[in-house]
Amino acid sequence: MSTSQSYQSIIVRAREIAKSFGNSAVGADHLLVALLHEKCIATTTLQALGYNVERSAKEVMAILGQTATTPNPAKTLNYTPRYIKVLKDAEDAARKMQSQEVGSEHLLIALLKVSTGFTVEFFKL
Repeated sequence: MSTSQSYQSIIVRAREIAKSFGNSAVGADHLLVALLHEKCIATTTLQALGYNVERSAKEVMAILGQTATTPNPAKTLNYTPRYIKVLKDAEDAARKMQSQEVGSEHLLIALLKVSTGFTVEFFKL
């Protein structure tokens, strides 16, 4: 299944965020931060639900910054099981909605299904 430009941008940004914090793996939390930085259907939806997306992005970045580690010298990044599950769930959501491509809205749906980690806490706010 193809992916939207916003989906692709979120994936790239999540990797960049993980690298900037010295993480050796990209996780669901990185996807959340990347999504919050993207102007897309998902952030428009969050804003409509009352989230201040810009402020939320800064807050999440600050929290992730507290857990930053020494820069990872490895040139490759791994992917956490939750990251992989979110991507799979996003694709499943797109199929169920009979969408032509996986988009940011499907990533948002998948992130809402995450049951552990900071992403859960974010959506409780």
